[in-house]
Amino acid sequence: MLIYAFLAKGINILGDYSVHDGDMPETISAKILAKVEQTRNKKTFSIRDYNITVFTVKEITYGVFYGGSVGKEIVFEFD
Repeated sequence: MLIYAFLAKGINILGDYSVHDGDMPETISAKILAKVEQTRNKKTFSIRDYNITVFTVKEITYGVFYGGSVGKEIVFEFD
């Protein structure tokens, strides 16, 4: 299940979408953006029953939070 997706440049979130109200996903994404190396290689982090996958293309970082039952191939089918 897709929960939250964002686009960022550096540590600045340019756009995002969440299926839930609240700012928890935005808070987590800000922490990840501050630490993650901006690379085309996909990086996946797990938190409880959720996964966060991020990668960067031409200075834009793409990130997706999703439930553990969804495969990375489905989440990033557009890549």
